[in-house]
Amino acid sequence: AEHPTCAWPGCNTPAERGQFHHLTPWKHGGETNVANLVTLCNYHNGVNEDDPNAPPQRGRLTRQGGTIVWQPPHTSL
Repeated sequence: AEHPTCAWPGCNTPAERGQFHHLTPWKHGGETNVANLVTLCNYHNGVNEDDPNAPPQRGRLTRQGGTIVWQPPHTSL
């Protein structure tokens, strides 16, 4: 209900055609709970950069102050 469409900026793919994405991946200690999940379309779920320490290419979604925000490449929140 938080995002009726893909949460990636500018994407309008309906949430029912998307996937749940872990903002902090399991491999980095992320949990499967509402605070750590966001709906992304299949494409954006695949290109979202999970490792904040990897060289940035496309950016990633994070939660800041309870709101999902896109963190562009070459920036930090």
